[in-house]
Order: sequence, then C-alpha cells, then structure tokens
Amino acid sequence: MTTKNNASLQSWLYETTAGTPLITAVNTQTYHYGGYEEKNKVSPPGFSNEIESIIMHNVRNPTLTAPKRNLEPFKVPYYPTQPIGLRKFLGTATDATPDTITLLQTGAKKAFTHRWQHTGGTNPQLVQACGCFTVGLAISGQMGVPLKFEEENVFMNYEDQDNRSALTTAPIHPDSIGTLYEGSPETKIYTTADALVATLSEAYWVELTLKQEYTVVKDSTGNSQIVHLGKMLPVEGIIHAVFEQNQQWDDWMDKTKRNLYFKWYKQGDTSKYVQIKIANAYFTAAQKSGIVYANYYDEILAFKGELPSVAFNYEGAAFSTFFP
Repeated sequence: MTTKNNASLQSWLYETTAGTPLITAVNTQTYHYGGYEEKNKVSPPGFSNEIESIIMHNVRNPTLTAPKRNLEPFKVPYYPTQPIGLRKFLGTATDATPDTITLLQTGAKKAFTHRWQHTGGTNPQLVQACGCFTVGLAISGQMGVPLKFEEENVFMNYEDQDNRSALTTAPIHPDSIGTLYEGSPETKIYTTADALVATLSEAYWVELTLKQEYTVVKDSTGNSQIVHLGKMLPVEGIIHAVFEQNQQWDDWMDKTKRNLYFKWYKQGDTSKYVQIKIANAYFTAAQKSGIVYANYYDEILAFKGELPSVAFNYEGAAFSTFFP
C-alpha cells in the first residue's frame, strides 16, 4: 500500500561553486531559514516553457519549436533567528564570528542551494534550485509581532527526483539558534555624524525594502541560466511612530540627511539583538493622523537611504560552522 506524503520541508546550504549544489547525499545536513508560522505555505517556484510555432507556405498545420524554459524568482517568508538573511543579501565574505555585516563592494556574493521536499510517505517528492542569489529582502518589524523577513531569490537551474534522492537528515537551525527577534522595534534617528536626535517617543512598525538589480542569460539549451548581479538600489522604508517634537516633519520639509538605526532584541534575552543601520537617509513623505480629543497623533514617515549595514550580538559559536 502506498502511503501519501504528509510533511513539507524547505532548507538551504551555501555552495562552494555557484550552481554546483552541496545538497547531494541523503544525509546532507541542511539549515532552516528561521521560524515559520503554523500555516505558512512552502511553495517551490513555478516555471513556464515558451513554445513558438512556425507555419510553412504550403501547409496549415503549425510546427512547434522546442520549448525554452523560464525560471521564475521565488520568495521565502520566515521569522529570522539569526542575521543570515541579511548576510545573504549584503554578501559580506567574513566567515568567522562577525558582529557586523556590511555591503560586499567587490567580488560576488555566495550562492546557495534551496531545497523543497515533500516527505513522510512512500514516494517523497523534491525540487531544489541551484545557484540561488538573494536579490531582495523585505523586512517588517511590527510591535507585538516577531520580526519578519521575506527573501526574493533568483537561481541558475533546477534539480528534482531524477537528479537527487530525498534527505533523511532533517534541517536544523544554524548554530542551534531557534529563538526569534521580538516585534518591538527600537528606532533611533541621528545626524550623519551620529549625534542622536531625541524626538522619537515610540515606533510601533518599521518596514524596509532592500533590492539589487540582476540580469539572467540563458545557456545553449535554454534550460539553465547564468545570473549576473547588478547595482544595489536605494533602501526604501516606512516608519510608523509617535514623535515628541516636529523634528522629523521639519527634516522632510528641509531635505535633511539622517542616519537611521532599527534594533530588535531576542525573545527572553535582551543582550542579544540585531541592529540595522541605513546611512544618509532622506525623508520622502510625512503624514500625521489622530483622533480628535483622544490619544495622540502618530506619523508615517517614508524614506530612502543608502549603505545598509548590520550590527548584532550573536549567541552561536561561529558563522563558519555552516559555511562551506
């Protein structure tokens, strides 16, 4: 009797050579992205085959050409337990025990393999994308909700059951870190000389969008592609907050440049944290709202900045434990 599969898993592992997977043997140790919602869907990317038709002069029946495969980008939403998502996007090459992650200005970012596996039954199903690069990262830190990431990834080629067997070793958290970052964003606004502008009372929601341009070039078969990474785009974000003064409103009007810091602490241990810095930011829009004779005005401030970097206090052994 055939038993149906009942568990959907996803995991990743860095590659030594882009496009050459290290998730090969059934006992390969792979890693979770972080924490997942109970009803979070695991969805491999779709792909489409482009087929063209040719009609000769003396016939009415079309002749179809061999299809060209389009490999679509895929997104992975999760609650981070360590700053790996930021490292994958910014591309720093430090493998030891870093306490900062900065933008890799030269060289190429590390590629990784991502695997989707439907298992638990007689015939496990799997797909893995090889030569993946993180080209987008959406960050949402809302009060009362854990810090959330959504990675956007492009990749070079597919593998499936014809290429690999299902893993028998379950994915783990890197350095066995499973605790989330608390959803109470601590926001600081500085001058470009990092002198604190102390007008912020409370920030209850911060959203950040990091993007990188890229180009894909098909190989001779049309089944795989080479990924060429381009320039980083300005960081865009929105701060939902309550301010004690009109300083930020004035900054928007006066086109003042600022450094912005956003910090989230680990649940149950405030000595551990991740802090994202956005340098040279301008406020691009400002909106206030409030209920008459009740409560306070809150402000929604949109901004653009540059040079994102990350500082953190890490509770693991070393990043090198899960680098190739």
